[in-house]
Formats: sequence, C-alpha cells, structure tokens
Amino acid sequence: MARIVKFVRAAPIAVSVGRETKYLCGCGLSAIHPYCDGSHELATLEDPGKLYWYDTDGNCHELPDNFHKIRGE
Repeated sequence: MARIVKFVRAAPIAVSVGRETKYLCGCGLSAIHPYCDGSHELATLEDPGKLYWYDTDGNCHELPDNFHKIRGE
C-alpha cells in the first residue's frame, strides 16, 4: 500500500549513545533509512510552505495542495 508520510526536517537527527553518535534520517529521502546517507542535500532547495515528492531517480516534484491539513499541525 502506498502512503504519504510528512517529513518536515531537511537535516539529520544526531543521536548519541555512550561515545557513539549516529545520524538518523529526518527528511525521509535516505536509502538506508533510518540512518542518514546525505540525501537531505536534495531538500535544501525546498520551500518550507510547499509539499514535495521524490521519484526513484531522486527527482523532486511539487504536489498541489489537495491533502487537507497535511502542511499544518
């Protein structure tokens, strides 16, 4: 089943356990989810007020606002 998942971060989330720090994907674009692979660099040009989706080649597409309250809390 396909689903839309809203990610609002354009950067990874640092998590430290003991002396080790891991970076978790915050943008949803990582190929090694839940870990960051640097794919968030694709999201740096996104407008925070718009909704986007990425195809399997990493191409960005803007979505029309047809999803009630998906951009809000």
